Amino acid sequence: MTVLMGSFAASDRTRDPDEQFAEIRQKVVDSLHQTLDNAKHGWLFPTFLIEAVENEVWKHPRKLTHNTLPAMPLAEFVKRSYPTGLGVTFEVIEKLIAGNERAMLAWDKAVRGEHGGNRNPTGRNQHTPEPDAVADVVNVSNIHVDHIPERPAGTTAQAGLRRLEKAASAGDGNAADLLRRVVNPDDAMTVNGACVAMGWRKPMLTVVNTPDGLAAAAARVIGPMDTVRRAWGRATQEQREEIAAWVDEQMSPLARSVFR
Repeated sequence: MTVLMGSFAASDRTRDPDEQFAEIRQKVVDSLHQTLDNAKHGWLFPTFLIEAVENEVWKHPRKLTHNTLPAMPLAEFVKRSYPTGLGVTFEVIEKLIAGNERAMLAWDKAVRGEHGGNRNPTGRNQHTPEPDAVADVVNVSNIHVDHIPERPAGTTAQAGLRRLEKAASAGDGNAADLLRRVVNPDDAMTVNGACVAMGWRKPMLTVVNTPDGLAAAAARVIGPMDTVRRAWGRATQEQREEIAAWVDEQMSPLARSVFR
């Protein structure tokens, strides 16, 4: 049961249901605005956004104290100031939900459904200057989003989610299972991990940027002996002498006597 339906279940059954739903839809928008207005509660934004998307609050009337707001397009709902809308931009929403796969998937569906598959509802392109900071994007007073990373939500994750969803919708059971795991907050499966499991991406190798880290990473991939052979093959004579001297130092006195 969603928050919206739960609120209706606890409401006054003697009132007009449509009017009650209109009030509850606005309460969801109120909750979204409060998380935007208070940086301490920003982590709750994805949860309320999922609620808003699942109930498509912008597509239905919402009741304020003295008047009723009509249904409106998603782009208008996003950019119009509160209480009519959220008063932000698509970029800000993407920043706020970055890392929350369930919210990213829900938002992506909403945007694609609203714009007939258009994944660029803001009209931005390669010629559009990138904002230097989130503060340049948000035109609503008292909205604190300084805790948000400066870069928009990763397109790689969005693309991975879309591909998983498409494969799952086409009947791929493995993709459907991985998608369920990705959106489950209690599961450690990531979008990238799911794409690797599907064979769409190669596993990433984490390398510590030090000589020892590079050597350890190479040994994990090609094995210690192959690492030594390759190093030996590329080494100069002077470097080979240094390698041989080092190997000699590592050997025990008994081993030295055997090999000599």
